[in-house]
Amino acid sequence: MWVLDPSGYKDGDLEGWRKMILSKSPNPEKGEIVSHQYGSKDVHYRCKSADGSNSCWERVNNVEVPKNEGFVVEYDGAAIEEDQGVYLGDGVYINASEAWF
Repeated sequence: MWVLDPSGYKDGDLEGWRKMILSKSPNPEKGEIVSHQYGSKDVHYRCKSADGSNSCWERVNNVEVPKNEGFVVEYDGAAIEEDQGVYLGDGVYINASEAWF
């Protein structure tokens, strides 16, 4: 699962970064992932909106979501299967109808 992974940088070579992204994906599609290696670290960017050189990108990281076979949780007395819930992290699922996000 891809999650946001902002760098926190406030300055840098934005034009150089744009050239790098465009060289890797000149005509991106929404949701496309582009990877780039900075030193020994892989950094990934996901296309938020595709518009050629004016596309909007966000930095993301690939996180493995643990799957528990047969995972069932009780909610208001009703059993919720794993695929009916929303994964929040650390093995916590909530009922999809209760998720406001």
